[in-house]
Amino acid sequence: MRKSFYSCLFLMSLLLTGTALWSCSDDDDNGKEGPGEPDYTVNVEVDDTQTASTSAVLVLQTKGISEYAYQVKEGDVSTLPDGEELFLAAKGEGNVVECKSETEKLSILGLEGNKKYTVLVSLKHEKTDKTVEYIVKSASVTTANYDKLLTVLSTTMFGLKFHVECPADKYFKYAVADKLTYESRNMQFEYTGMDMTYLEYGAPIAKGPQTIEWEKVPIYADAPDEGTYQIYPGTAYYILIAECDKDGNMNFESEGGGGDDGPILGSAIDTRTSSLPGLVGDCMDKPIDQGVTFHGFFARQEVRSEAPQKGNGEVKVKIATQTEHTLAFDCTPTGDVKEYLVSMLDETEYETVKRWVGKDGLQAAILTGIVPVIAQETEASSFSIPGLEKKAKYHLFITGICDEEGAVQTYTEMEVSTIESTKPLPVIEITPIEAPEGFEAGAPYNVWFNVKAVNHDCVAMKYLLNSVAEWTSTLNGETSIDDLFKYYGQPLDEETLKSINSDAGANMSFSSWEGTESILKVAAYNEDEAYGISEGRNRTPEEPDKTRIESDLFNTLPSDYTARLTVDNQPKDIKMTVTTNPFCDSPSNYAAFKNNENYAGLLAYFIELERESGSATPEVTGEARLKESFEDYKEMEAKYVSKYRGQNRIVITGFDVLDERSTYMSPWALFCTLNGYNSYGVSDLFYDYGPKMFIEVTNDNVVVPTNTMFIPPVMDWSDAAYYLAAKPVGGSQCGFADFPLNISEDGNTLEIGSITGTDGETIFNPALAQFYGATAYSIFSNDTPIVMKRGWTGATEKALKAAVTRTGKSVGNRKGNHYKTTYLPGFSIKRKHIEATYIPLNEWMKKQTKK
Repeated sequence: MRKSFYSCLFLMSLLLTGTALWSCSDDDDNGKEGPGEPDYTVNVEVDDTQTASTSAVLVLQTKGISEYAYQVKEGDVSTLPDGEELFLAAKGEGNVVECKSETEKLSILGLEGNKKYTVLVSLKHEKTDKTVEYIVKSASVTTANYDKLLTVLSTTMFGLKFHVECPADKYFKYAVADKLTYESRNMQFEYTGMDMTYLEYGAPIAKGPQTIEWEKVPIYADAPDEGTYQIYPGTAYYILIAECDKDGNMNFESEGGGGDDGPILGSAIDTRTSSLPGLVGDCMDKPIDQGVTFHGFFARQEVRSEAPQKGNGEVKVKIATQTEHTLAFDCTPTGDVKEYLVSMLDETEYETVKRWVGKDGLQAAILTGIVPVIAQETEASSFSIPGLEKKAKYHLFITGICDEEGAVQTYTEMEVSTIESTKPLPVIEITPIEAPEGFEAGAPYNVWFNVKAVNHDCVAMKYLLNSVAEWTSTLNGETSIDDLFKYYGQPLDEETLKSINSDAGANMSFSSWEGTESILKVAAYNEDEAYGISEGRNRTPEEPDKTRIESDLFNTLPSDYTARLTVDNQPKDIKMTVTTNPFCDSPSNYAAFKNNENYAGLLAYFIELERESGSATPEVTGEARLKESFEDYKEMEAKYVSKYRGQNRIVITGFDVLDERSTYMSPWALFCTLNGYNSYGVSDLFYDYGPKMFIEVTNDNVVVPTNTMFIPPVMDWSDAAYYLAAKPVGGSQCGFADFPLNISEDGNTLEIGSITGTDGETIFNPALAQFYGATAYSIFSNDTPIVMKRGWTGATEKALKAAVTRTGKSVGNRKGNHYKTTYLPGFSIKRKHIEATYIPLNEWMKKQTKK
């Protein structure tokens, strides 16, 4: 196949005509077949009033002639060929015309200017005795010089041929752009025009009059191995020509507006009604780019390449399922269809594309990849497309390719719509429960619910679980609950769904955090994918203290330490502080806070909040609100000092390896930050602050734990949450395990050491990691243990920078799956099942632009 028909490349095309002069034909030829039989009369001559540089019209006298065939030869023909041989040869080229009157007009197209041609015509005369004779006639012509800057000579399925007529000492750039790509990018740039863009980058340079054949042209003129632009059958293109200097520089100014439609040096053939294949509209003599004044000659012509032949066969389509959000259909190729491509547009997208390329251009738009291609198959297949809008109309397009080049195709187009269900929605009961027997140990970090479909009719279910704080801030924003379920909702497996549809329902647990009230929201679907949303609340208990370990380490380890790490390929000393109380930077009480440098800004902030909420005395209520928040903070501060000791943990703060993203921010610093950090309540501050790690003292050893279920992240106040993780040497995908803390005999050197994997060979070292979906990947690691030496002699930390007003912390990103319909019909023939993804046209075009 010519490259791949599933590609998106710049292309070009144009058609324009000129003037021509034709010479004489043979004398009239009259004959009789015998007594009483009608004469036949044949003659061929040129209509001088309709000649041009690229075309001509012949007038044929065809009395007694059933059909004729013709060939065009360049130059003179001294000897006329055999009539039957000429007829058969011309017929093989598709140049046979059935006579419908005694006078016929024959248009000859695709000629070149200032050239001599001979047209050979074989006229078929059927005698009364059933025999056939062929009469050969000829006419010669010398075409006139080109009288237009740009003249399209011919179009084929895979190529364009055009002539540029300019002074011999002038240079020009030329380009061909497929119209749909041009218009889609023009739309992205708010219709400011793309003529100069296409000509500026990579367009070839030519000098003087040139006849140009564009079939496979390098994308970059100076790098032919980087790929080629191709012409595809039945596709609309713009041919662009612009004057430049020998180095390709074009002379234009960026003010003064663009150009208007208008002919170039007049038009010998009215291009709006011309029979020249593929020519669309008039040629333009100025670029349309907004604010551009071009100095020099310019031309832009729209043209359509030759349409493909219709194949022997088709792709049969049967709609199998229509729900509120999913369409499913079967495709079965028949006849000579070798492969087929499937695309789908919504009603607005369909009208946009049709306006750009015309209804006839949709078939080619799929092959060039300019509209979203959701599937490319060679066999009978069943497709399901989830995630669609309810009660919406879509247009389904399927183009079949029947040969190796794509010159023979089939095309199927049909409308299909999602529905609005009238069936009842499942009734869901969500009951908060305590952790069942055997699961008590994880209760502080898992919230439990019983979920039951009362009528046992839930076909599918998605869930979202967040803390009350996160739900409050999220739903107060612009994102709707429907969009949250669409993009982030997590589908439940069939086994869980069976339990939900049982009399007992399903006991389900979800990751949470200790002492946190969570809301579980579920979207329960009926068989038409209509859904209702139900919710339930539950609170996790506080984590109980562990058996207390008495150890001198709680007294001897606290200190400032220096860790030498390689950051951005340079050695860097990192300050890391070991402490049992990382909260010593806050004022001791509210009276002391009123003398703190942060007080005035925070007070002004809370007063403004009260004023916006309509308080009659914002100064009074704002002060009361600030005091309440401060006291909540101090209460939480004391709680966490006690909690750390109750868990036998010591805190390591500081791990500045990501520049401003990892500057240490204490809970108090976050409390005082009016910009750059959002929190719903003060408890978030003690989860998000950092960088921080923990040392945990046990009866047997000392470890640095990394369990993401029980241990908060290293930090979650900047651009993302970062976790301490175990990274294999040379790898990037991380796991989570407890690292040993190795302490020197004098207690002045600490090492967060390596661990060996279960295979006994793989070595894991401490790393800073982020989650992408369900997998953690390393963001920073030296692939060595972290060694900390007591004492810090480096510079004092930089002042903190602020960045976002407190408005409530946003809901976290979650992995979302498309809804998978569970009620697809069985198939009578073996076919592959494919879940395709509908891609909106705007998103598709942005992706193509980035390529």
